[in-house]
Amino acid sequence: MTTFVLVPGAWLGSWVWRKITPALEKLENSVYPVTLTGMGDRVHLARREYGIETAVEDVVNLISFEDLHDVILVGHSFAGKVISAVYDRIPERIQRLFFVDAFIPGKIRTPQGGKESESQEDVNYQRLKHVGLQLGGSSDQK
Repeated sequence: MTTFVLVPGAWLGSWVWRKITPALEKLENSVYPVTLTGMGDRVHLARREYGIETAVEDVVNLISFEDLHDVILVGHSFAGKVISAVYDRIPERIQRLFFVDAFIPGKIRTPQGGKESESQEDVNYQRLKHVGLQLGGSSDQK
């Protein structure tokens, strides 16, 4: 059995995963679709001071309070930044990151970007290789 945490893109809610969730559960996986604070059906909780940090805390708290381990963390669009920051905080709980049409930050510790000492492609490749994903070709490239 595999544990999935599904994080939707900006302005969306857990409902965007409603077709995928039953398919994953049918294969005897545990699935936790998330609605981030201030988004989707939780839009009534939106506050000016909430941002990516609140979204990261939402996901970290779900994983912590549900005592999840070996999580496949899936992020769509904007949530690519969120899942990257979650991995930075609790890497021991994450088995793999899965980016769905998502932003892939160039640096692990700075999900909003920043000065780069390596090319963006090299940073992204090393990062994805570290969490078990490939950008194409064999896993022993570079």
